[in-house]
Amino acid sequence: MSSGDAIPSSHFDALTLDPKVRAEAWREFSKELVDVTPLRQPQRDIRFSWDAWHIEDVFVYGFIDDCLIGKRTKKHISLSQGYLSIRVYKNGRSRGLLGDQVSHTSAGNIHVMDFSLERYGVDIDNVVDGVYVPQESVGYDPSRHPASFNIPMDTPLGRTLSFAIQSLLHDLPGLRWRHAATVKARVLALLRAVFTHNGIDEEARAAFADARLGAMRQFVDSHLSDGTLGVDRLCRAFNISRSTLFRIFAELGGVEAYIRERRTDHAFRDLLYTHPSRGAVGRIAEAWCFHSASHFHRQFRAQYGAQPSEILGCAAAGVELPTGAQGAAPWFLAR
Repeated sequence: MSSGDAIPSSHFDALTLDPKVRAEAWREFSKELVDVTPLRQPQRDIRFSWDAWHIEDVFVYGFIDDCLIGKRTKKHISLSQGYLSIRVYKNGRSRGLLGDQVSHTSAGNIHVMDFSLERYGVDIDNVVDGVYVPQESVGYDPSRHPASFNIPMDTPLGRTLSFAIQSLLHDLPGLRWRHAATVKARVLALLRAVFTHNGIDEEARAAFADARLGAMRQFVDSHLSDGTLGVDRLCRAFNISRSTLFRIFAELGGVEAYIRERRTDHAFRDLLYTHPSRGAVGRIAEAWCFHSASHFHRQFRAQYGAQPSEILGCAAAGVELPTGAQGAAPWFLAR
């Protein structure tokens, strides 16, 4: 495979098939991982899609499935012995027996599961992003770690992990094979930071730090219109001290400066597509928590080199966003 080739992947979407064959095609596609029995009636209405990227012995995937009974038996385990499943549940729920223990999860959780155990369960309307990784490569030890557990996505660790996995899945379609070694190393390093409590290596520490910063930036962008967003809010959300937060954001100019910058970027977008009218600039500034007109104008001019009124309604003229307003590089290629 040349360095320009895409990372190997597999894809399946039942909705692209004749309704009469969807259920059987789903069973056939899934048979190496799990035996599925669709519960949706009539079965022609079932939905299932799968997208996965194979980076040597690491698998990154996203899937949507319908109501089903899933059975993983010895024949499946022989193909996944020694693997760990880590899934971000964006929707749905799952419950069943994993080995001799009850295993369950639902939307808003990251579910970690020993993929070497037999499982019989019911999955309902799941939308999931996840990874399969060799247990030993991330420090997971079945004799010390639970066979199944949940990490809430609204916790500091949950925010960091969910951001990293979902960002990876979003970026993989555009990456080439030359990125594969970096992608794999960063994924495994991040997960080692989760399971290895003592003697964490420098690569794992760096991967976790990068993913945490990415999760913090995502958290900021999700709360820009909230006037309470600030240092204290971020410290509570990620369970860190003010000094740690200041150190993390130092390379971005500081916490408050970064928040102002991102609010100004969003105001810029709104200005572009807002029809000029009396008070429009003030309303946009207020929506992004700039409660002083003079403060907003100074910040905007410093960031974009123009007055807000000069940008108002300019989208029809083909104004492009400055480079600085574009998204960041994938977290796993950031270092």
